[in-house]
Amino acid sequence: MKYSVVFKAVHISSKSNYIADAISRKQFHRLQQLAPESQASPESVPPEFLLMICNKRLIDC
Repeated sequence: MKYSVVFKAVHISSKSNYIADAISRKQFHRLQQLAPESQASPESVPPEFLLMICNKRLIDC
């Protein structure tokens, strides 16, 4: 492992995760209501990062 990073994802239903549900549906007004400390608009993803992750292979850990 090059960077000593381990990532594990677990599904949480939208009934239990209102903030992630608002983000995934691009409901940014709702996001602001649920998490007033959040940014009003999404952050841009740097093109270098997109290129890096597009060239990676996923493996089952």
